[in-house]
Amino acid sequence: MFLWFPKLGQCVAEPQIVLAGNSRWTERHIQCIWYDSSLRPKILRTDSGEEFTIINPGTWNLEEGPDFLGAEIRFIKSGKVVRGDVELHVRPSDWVAHHHSGDENYSNLVMHVCWFGGYNSAPLPPHVHNVTLKEQILIQQNFSFEQIAITAYPHAILNETPPCGQHVANLPKEQLYKLLLTSGESRLRRKSADMAARYGEVGDIRQLFQEEFFAALGYKNNKEQFRLVARLVPHQDLSIIYDPKERFAMLLANAGLLKSYEGTAVYRELWDIAWQLGCADALEAFPLKWKRNAIRPQNKPENRLALAACLFGGKNRLFDDILTLPRKTPKVWWRALKRLFKRYLQEAELFGIRPSLGTARIASIAINVIIPILTIQDPDCVQLAGALPGEADNSIIRETAFRLLGRDHNPAIYSNSAIYQQGLIEIWYRFCLTARVGCSNCILAKSIKEGKI
Repeated sequence: MFLWFPKLGQCVAEPQIVLAGNSRWTERHIQCIWYDSSLRPKILRTDSGEEFTIINPGTWNLEEGPDFLGAEIRFIKSGKVVRGDVELHVRPSDWVAHHHSGDENYSNLVMHVCWFGGYNSAPLPPHVHNVTLKEQILIQQNFSFEQIAITAYPHAILNETPPCGQHVANLPKEQLYKLLLTSGESRLRRKSADMAARYGEVGDIRQLFQEEFFAALGYKNNKEQFRLVARLVPHQDLSIIYDPKERFAMLLANAGLLKSYEGTAVYRELWDIAWQLGCADALEAFPLKWKRNAIRPQNKPENRLALAACLFGGKNRLFDDILTLPRKTPKVWWRALKRLFKRYLQEAELFGIRPSLGTARIASIAINVIIPILTIQDPDCVQLAGALPGEADNSIIRETAFRLLGRDHNPAIYSNSAIYQQGLIEIWYRFCLTARVGCSNCILAKSIKEGKI
């Protein structure tokens, strides 16, 4: 069974621990202690006195949600094994300070681990075990915070080589590539099935394409905001506006971003256009909440909307042109797709913005939007992904690669292939994350061992 990506969010600032003098350690040090069995005792105890061992610390979560996902914990007296997520903090009060109360991402939490003990103003559910680490860790004679190289975690230091990694080490390269290819194609077919379901709701393939394309332009920070703009200014409305400046003003107004141009030379012109189109005050009462942290200047929402205004509307028929591209081979199709975008954006400029799409971004849109939509009607289109270059890797790709291929693997195995990267992501979500049965019972590892892959 496949699940959606969890929502991605901003990281919280890590509080510091002052032990003595000027020595300062962060929450990340506590995460390293939980993850690395060499840094902690074999037996720990909860605040209620129950002793337990850590079978598997869980997957180190580098996105929003609990610090570790799918941990396995055995309670010594009862022999009971508990599986679930683990959150770590410096103090119990950080649970409230980090706004975790009521957050659905923490619904599978089984343990709340803190360095210091103390009172939590928002008590956790009764099934969640509280653990205070300080005395249990510092009693170890050989323990020192200085020995923890936090930059080496979680990738450079694997707690243990997981079963899948042990079995993959014995696979011929051809079988490894087949595994990644099969997993990647499985991910694309799942995406296509999801889009087919949305197509049934939207009822217009071009509107679906516009919504998914806009969402891709928003990257992870503003994905849903861009999708909403594509709904507020649908394909039918953009198609009858031939001036890209008018399309840009309409998109800005409906995105609630006209005011971002206040004080500039172009504000009056943009506002006048939006007023003539009847949308100058769109979303005035309920503006969209745009996220701008850690966004490069060229990826600002305004610049991405300028790109959308150049690609969609008027005489532009981007989706129809994509349908006519030759599919003789994946390489032929990929070259034609790049030329198509170059033709659309050649010499494009709006109010000083020169919209552009780099090769990596075109590849990302191709594998996440274009190919899944084409696959709705032609299942063989999934093979077009074989020619796409790799995207910039992310924490999920790196984590899965380290687990599956080992710490010292060559990233060239997957870094130049978008379909292999999708394969790693699919393995992460299908087996490492969503199964929640622990590495010891992993279906993937068992299948590799038995030669079924």
